[in-house]
Amino acid sequence: MRDGISIVIPCYQSQDYIMNTLQGIADAFDEKPIEIEVICVVDGSPDDVAAVIRRYKAPFDLKVIELTRNFGQHNALLAGIREANFEYCATIDDDGQHLPMELVGMHDFALDNNCDLIYGKPKSEEHGFIRSLASRSVKFWLTVLGNKHARNISAFRLFRTELRNSFAHVSDPNVQLDALLAWSTNNVGVVVVEMRSRSSGRSGYSFPKLLQYALNMITAYSTKPLRAITYIGFLASVIGFGLGLFILGSFFLSSTTPTGFTSIAFMVSTFSGIQMLAIGVLGEYLARSHGRISGQPMYVIRQEGRSEK
Repeated sequence: MRDGISIVIPCYQSQDYIMNTLQGIADAFDEKPIEIEVICVVDGSPDDVAAVIRRYKAPFDLKVIELTRNFGQHNALLAGIREANFEYCATIDDDGQHLPMELVGMHDFALDNNCDLIYGKPKSEEHGFIRSLASRSVKFWLTVLGNKHARNISAFRLFRTELRNSFAHVSDPNVQLDALLAWSTNNVGVVVVEMRSRSSGRSGYSFPKLLQYALNMITAYSTKPLRAITYIGFLASVIGFGLGLFILGSFFLSSTTPTGFTSIAFMVSTFSGIQMLAIGVLGEYLARSHGRISGQPMYVIRQEGRSEK
């Protein structure tokens, strides 16, 4: 594998600012002795971003991969990563928030510290309140589930391309790149980076998408939620059994039948909520299994008159 960096950019509705991102990459590596290639993955974008990219006169190898529909950011990233030709692979957003110049420092850090994976951690969040809150919540739960590097997870990544060998067999339509990388290595570093405000438009992550992303990340990384539900169910059973003994004791030791509609309603609603939570968690795991078993593609590439899964 050649020395250098393959930069993968998932593109969706970014025709107005993708040129600035590409030019930023060209400027950042203009005087750096690092060979690069840029792989733009157009994730079923309804605008003309693919045509805009092809019009750019790149001073580096530039490849455009078009997917037949919108498969999601992480699916698009994996499509680009599998086409990478250089020793290191980087992922950046198409909106210009990730500064390409920071990749130079991340690459130097990886070489100096022999790291397999580097996350660019922003000095300050540039997202809105809801997205930042959702991001922190996901990272918190991933930390609880055992991923000690979860708090540093970022869409700005640099990693050894050889890590893709460990998930070459993956065909999950709900793939999460950070979960795959966490399975691949524990040799992870963090570099604090500057982030630029989004130049135009707004994030495609609505609240429902953020919620689905959170569920995918949590269920993709660990089966601990299933074990937690088991513990909660056991605890609920113990509480229910204890309340049952209390009611029976009250009935036999007193001359009146114990009353308490409020306590009964509380018990029913609590245990019903626990049951629904358990069913929901099981449903998420079953949905992931169904996606794999049914053969749903992770992505389909449309390139030079042909389509590839």
